[in-house]
Amino acid sequence: MVVDFVIHGKPFAKQRPKFTKTGHAYTPDSTVIYENLVRTCFSQKYPEHVPLTCPVRMTIRAYYPIAESWPKKKKAAALIGWLKPAKPDWDNVGKIVSDALNQIAYADDAQIWDCHVMKVYDTVPRVEVQIEWEDET
Repeated sequence: MVVDFVIHGKPFAKQRPKFTKTGHAYTPDSTVIYENLVRTCFSQKYPEHVPLTCPVRMTIRAYYPIAESWPKKKKAAALIGWLKPAKPDWDNVGKIVSDALNQIAYADDAQIWDCHVMKVYDTVPRVEVQIEWEDET
C-alpha cells in the first residue's frame, strides 16, 4: 500500500537543538513550525489514517528553488539536473519529515527500514513524500 502527499514551499532541514544558559535543550521555533506543516499536509490528505505499526519504506524528494540571481546557464544546468543542491545535508531533510510523522503516519519512525532522500532544483519549491508498506491484514 502507498500514501503520498506534498509539502508546498521551500524544503526545510531539521535544526540542532538549542540550549538555554542553564543547559536546558529545546527545539528551535522554525523546526517546530515546519514539523507542524508536515503533519498538517499529511492529515489534510489522509484524515482517517491510523498510524501504521508495520515496517515502512519512505521516499522524500526535496525540490529547491533556483536563485533569481543565477546566470541563465547555471539556471539551465539546475533545471536539467546537472547541478544539485549541496546544502542542507540530505539526512536533516529526511529527519524533519520522518520525525514530524511520528504518531501520525506511523507509530514511530524506527519502523522506517528504507529511506531515499533526493534533493533537486525546480521552479516550484516543495517536498514530495511517499510512504509504502505491506498490507497489515
